[in-house]
Amino acid sequence: MMENKKKKPFRFMEKMIIVVIITVLVGGAVMSIVAYVNPDAKNRCACNRQVLLEELQRERGVNSNINMSEVIHRMQYEVVCPSSGIYTEIAVTLGSGFIGGAVCSVHGGYDIIPE
Repeated sequence: MMENKKKKPFRFMEKMIIVVIITVLVGGAVMSIVAYVNPDAKNRCACNRQVLLEELQRERGVNSNINMSEVIHRMQYEVVCPSSGIYTEIAVTLGSGFIGGAVCSVHGGYDIIPE
């Protein structure tokens, strides 16, 4: 005689694996959509860094001792990376000259001005 076997329902672990796979796929899709909807974030970030540089140059007309860190800190709520990056100061000494500017933690890139 043939025994009638019932199909077993999915076990808990199998369900969790399916949930993890779906979560990874949805996360990847969301990141792709954000990149598609916001393709010019890198350009806007570059424009923000340029605003910081212009503000630094303007402030130097009043206070020659001001540095980029102070400008970034003062404008941290006005000039924001569209991808939630953080602007920091970059400082390089070249021979007898000093160069300073801003760099973004997400988009990289930097704009420099002679000090």
